[in-house]
Amino acid sequence: MTGPNRMKIGYGESEGIFSCFNADEFPEISKVSDPQTFSMVKKEFKDLIGKVAFSVSTDDDRPVFKGILLEIEEYSVNAVAIDGSRLAFCSKALENKSALMSAIVPARSLLEIAKLLEDNEDIITVKRQKNVIVLDLGHTKITSRLIEGDFINYKQIFPNNANTKVRINKGQFEAALERAGLLAKLDKNNEVKFDIKENAVRVYSNSQLGNVSETVTAAVDGKDITIAFNAGYISDALNAVKDEYVNVSFIEEISPCVISPIKGEEYRYLILPVRPSYN
Repeated sequence: MTGPNRMKIGYGESEGIFSCFNADEFPEISKVSDPQTFSMVKKEFKDLIGKVAFSVSTDDDRPVFKGILLEIEEYSVNAVAIDGSRLAFCSKALENKSALMSAIVPARSLLEIAKLLEDNEDIITVKRQKNVIVLDLGHTKITSRLIEGDFINYKQIFPNNANTKVRINKGQFEAALERAGLLAKLDKNNEVKFDIKENAVRVYSNSQLGNVSETVTAAVDGKDITIAFNAGYISDALNAVKDEYVNVSFIEEISPCVISPIKGEEYRYLILPVRPSYN
């Protein structure tokens, strides 16, 4: 130290002097006693956050939706994010049986925590008490305040029926969507249309500069349907999963689609359609 609130760092023949804040002005770190806890593998927790964080709202008028809901059941944890046009859900297994609890954690906090997590089998322990959550990484403890409020009852939003079900190669679908999306970005809705019939999905977009149309072979069960979506919303969901094939379910042209795995129920993405601006 070179004086009040000053710090000197020497390295080799060099040195640096920095202004510092008074330590007494630093916010008090919340202490958690007798908390509710759950534990899971680090790489699974990192994947849990990565599968939903892109759907978090950025609207300051709805602070609850700027967070990710962590809903802990006995042997699993569900993560949910929503922004008004799409909803992302992911469920992962816990290491041990846990008490039932839920918390809305700021998405920004969880994204920063995810950056610190290695893709390994080490355990992360999460502790929650009142309006505070503490994530224990072993070498580091991170504390975050929770967002107060009531999260939407997401379980009632997912439809139970579908008139059209599509099983499609995720990589081929994603690539076709990316190319069609190059022109879609010029439109304010970032709009692409899907024409689904005869065991194929035609992905196409129009703009003043031209149009793109690509056809991807798929297993189609049910009615033919033509429907439009924001290309970015579909791409975000596909980019979050590593499966070779995915299911995409539709009800009708004005209803949301649901992207889900071929096997199991680890994730589900609900995406609202847009009103098409062209035929």
